[in-house]
Amino acid sequence: MTSTLRVTVRVIATCVLAVLMTGCIKVDLNMQLRGDNTVDGTMVFAVSRDLLALTGSSADDLLGQITARAGPLPAGVHFQASGYTDDRFEGKTYTFRDVPIDVFSQGTTAGETIAIQRVGDTFQVKGEIDLTPAATGPLQPGSAQLAKDMELRIAIAFPGPVSQQSGGTINGTTVTWTPAFGRKTEIRATGSAIGSGGPGVLLWILIGLAILLLVVVALVVLRSRRNRVAEPDAGIAGPSEVPAPSVPTDPFAEPPSGSG
Repeated sequence: MTSTLRVTVRVIATCVLAVLMTGCIKVDLNMQLRGDNTVDGTMVFAVSRDLLALTGSSADDLLGQITARAGPLPAGVHFQASGYTDDRFEGKTYTFRDVPIDVFSQGTTAGETIAIQRVGDTFQVKGEIDLTPAATGPLQPGSAQLAKDMELRIAIAFPGPVSQQSGGTINGTTVTWTPAFGRKTEIRATGSAIGSGGPGVLLWILIGLAILLLVVVALVVLRSRRNRVAEPDAGIAGPSEVPAPSVPTDPFAEPPSGSG
């Protein structure tokens, strides 16, 4: 299955446009790929607190202007929005769950895509984020520095180990890219679509432990029963085995003292 995750490039391109109009932007996209070809994730879309103070606008107003032409996520992706704040930015967190990967193919961008393809037991991620001047166009005076202050981050977690990647960094089963203004970031990664140690494996481990516990209990009960059967026999005294007095072989020898 091949799906085009245009959402990422859509957001990045929108942020570059937002820089021209407003200033500092934060985009933090986290995606968790699932073995059933669905994706869970969150996206933080926020603007600088300094910018809000400077313009006297609210985060909702500025984000509304930025996403007026296109939503934060492609059409068809159902999400829940909640407020987001940190020490520098204020905005929204968009949370989505159990979204079929091919749903992200909906929508259009400026001709760029990030594609995720299911190939056998692996996911392959291919694409790029081009934030060079040739792609974004010339910035207004003073906007270049604001663009450099953008916080852009894309993290894709695979169900299993990552075998290779380009342009990012690997931490466990997650590959993270941090596109920067003025650079073209290659986004490539291949990772397992099958989790190592998922719920199925855990279930079998628990079943095995349960069986082992039953065996141990059965052995303890059997040993206890055997001990109970043996205890009455141990309490019955057998015939005394007092050794008989020795009989002298010498007919002239004196009989043992005390004999009758």
